[in-house]
Amino acid sequence: MGAQFEDVVLPEEELEDCVFEIVNGIYKTKIIQMFDPNESSNNVNVHFILEFNQINEIESNWKVIPWFRN
Repeated sequence: MGAQFEDVVLPEEELEDCVFEIVNGIYKTKIIQMFDPNESSNNVNVHFILEFNQINEIESNWKVIPWFRN
């Protein structure tokens, strides 16, 4: 959302320690949420784990969303 405002510079100061660099390339990514968002997370230091695995070519799109099966 910051890109829509001329006076906003990304990353914002309070989020500068959340920036990390990776080598240019194609990546298969996985985001793991470490706790139920409906439960208290006061004593949780890590909220998400981000995995970046570099691959050689783009994989095909999903035909079915794995967690949305009838």
